[in-house]
Amino acid sequence: MLTGEIRNQVDRIWDAFWSGGISNPLEVIEQITYLLFLKRLDDLHTLEELKATRLKRTMERRVFSDGKDNRKRPYEDFRWSRFKNFAPAEMFTVISEHVFPFLRTLGGDESTYAHHMKDARFTIPTPALLAKVVDMIDQVPMEDRDTKGDLYEYMLGKIASAGQNGQFRTPRHIIRLMVELTRPQPGDILCDPACGTAGFLVAAGEYLRERHPEILRDAKLREHFHHRLFHGFDFDNTMLRIGSMNMLLHGVENLTRLTVLKKWFEQPGRLTAIALWVAARATSRKGKAGGAAAGLFKEARALLDGLDKFRPELDRKAAESLHDRLREFQNEHQRQKWVSVRVVHNWNLLLVEEALAICIRYANSPVHGYKLAADYCQNYDPSYGTSLNGPSRTKLLEMAQFMFAIEALEDDEE
Repeated sequence: MLTGEIRNQVDRIWDAFWSGGISNPLEVIEQITYLLFLKRLDDLHTLEELKATRLKRTMERRVFSDGKDNRKRPYEDFRWSRFKNFAPAEMFTVISEHVFPFLRTLGGDESTYAHHMKDARFTIPTPALLAKVVDMIDQVPMEDRDTKGDLYEYMLGKIASAGQNGQFRTPRHIIRLMVELTRPQPGDILCDPACGTAGFLVAAGEYLRERHPEILRDAKLREHFHHRLFHGFDFDNTMLRIGSMNMLLHGVENLTRLTVLKKWFEQPGRLTAIALWVAARATSRKGKAGGAAAGLFKEARALLDGLDKFRPELDRKAAESLHDRLREFQNEHQRQKWVSVRVVHNWNLLLVEEALAICIRYANSPVHGYKLAADYCQNYDPSYGTSLNGPSRTKLLEMAQFMFAIEALEDDEE
């Protein structure tokens, strides 16, 4: 539970950033998150040292190596317990020129947050501000899991209470209500397709701890809880870093999966594979289709038949011809206010059209991939709406499993 004193300490940290020239709430949270992560790495390393000393054996897992980096700086200087005592100018040099390059290639910490550090940017502008913030964070009590989680939630509340930067944060009592209604179980797989700061995933984790305490006592359930239960997607890598840290501070330790779909699609070959997978799913759906629609479905199935799911080689000429006829089949538009809106008579044929467009024209356009994923996951139950706010759970999990299969294949090929 947060006391008034802790809240005041957090407010002073926030004020220090603002007076130091960083006024964007997301940037403030991101920089604080980096520093919290550094503090956590030092705590992990210290724990390993104590374990090795107690058992009288060498350390099994070192976060910070014994040697020096390529600029001849000892890795020991990267530890929070060391650099917090440096003079401001030296601390600034160590963190900006040594620690951040180290974090971008970090493999010592297995958390998803470490994975998302690849794009990390250090933007604290002056040594004086850095020293002030490090000193303040060092004084905030972070030993208790509940306190850590509540503290981070308090900071996240400063991001979006007024919808700044396009980020809107669902109030905690609404999140708790939705989780209570969903009633997650220990063996479930949970996915938030627009996770933001991971508030829903955090609340689900807290619900499982309270209602199913056996989840952390049973070895198999504990493994599932920390490694396979939580999945999240978002547009913004900054939000994924913040969401990953939120999960970390709430006690979900390793490999909580949070993915930026656009980033995922940037890897060669993935976008075409997922597009044709969606097209195949669309053509396999049972439904009434007659006349020209039935003929287009038949032709699409013939085009996709026999393709390798993960490394498809499409007949480009046939794909272009089918795409043009699909476009022509649903080419009716209606005027609504100031815009012309396309009329879609067959949603599955539209998915095939979008998928073929990616293969023949937009193979390097992650935006088109995200749109296709969103269109595939739409749920037309009016009680949920027609966007990713209410996706079909089955469709979303099917897509996630296919993405995991592609990654597993890539790992095997390496």
